[in-house]
Formats: sequence, structure tokens, C-alpha cells
Amino acid sequence: MELQLHIRGCTIRNCGKAGVEAREFGNLLVENSEIHDNYQGAIIWRDAQNVKISNCNIYDNRNEGILAMQDDENYDNFSSVILEGNNIHNNMVGISTAFMRNLEVIDNQLYLNRSWGFPSVTVTLQLWMAMISTGTTAVVVRLCLN
Repeated sequence: MELQLHIRGCTIRNCGKAGVEAREFGNLLVENSEIHDNYQGAIIWRDAQNVKISNCNIYDNRNEGILAMQDDENYDNFSSVILEGNNIHNNMVGISTAFMRNLEVIDNQLYLNRSWGFPSVTVTLQLWMAMISTGTTAVVVRLCLN
């Protein structure tokens, strides 16, 4: 991945919009960071190119922990998104996706989000070893693939 922005070991908090945003052919690598108390933890949209968020703690955001979407409602995009080894909790929604051509969700833990851990609308994704739970009883997975 050709990097345009690499964030490592940072705390990103108290932002009025997103803590981190990738769009318009931007490349982004975020690792080993805390992202919390923002409107959204991370937004990946509008033709972001290559994005990887790994080993981050993403929590207490007012809306999504991570929002990955294309707003033109088609798959004619080249976005490649990898979400790996993150703890995503205490947000309104853990990970929200729509119209992503290439999304990999690997070994993440989603828990104690106020509504869904992982609602998904019209997305092609690969989901490996994700622990999605309500924090109280059994593992809950809500995937709405259309």
C-alpha cells in the first residue's frame, strides 16, 4: 500500500465529526491507536483507495465506530478496506457498511454497541474470526446482505 497517511500509537478524541477520515483516493493506515469520543470513530467513503485499521481500540463514539461506504450506491469503486484486530465497543453501531467492493474484517471484537455490532447493507465482504457479542449472553451476528 502506498501510504499517504500513517497514524500509529495516537489518541484521537473529542472531534466534532470523524476522528479519522479517508476519501477521494486517499490511502490510510491506522494502527495501535485509541479513537474515542468523536461523532464517528472512522469514516471510509467517497472513493478512498487503500485503508487499513488494525489493533485499535475504537469506543464511545456517538455514532459508528467505523463507517465504510460509497455514497453513490454502486460497486463501481476500487476501495480496499481491511479492519483487523480491533476492539470496537460502546458506540451506537460497531461497523456500518454499504456498497463496498472489497472489505475484509479479520479478528475484530465488537461488543456493547448500543444498537448493532455489524449491520451491513449491500456489501461484499470477507469476515474471519470476528467475535460479535452483546456482552451479556451468546454471540450475536446481524448481517443483512442484499
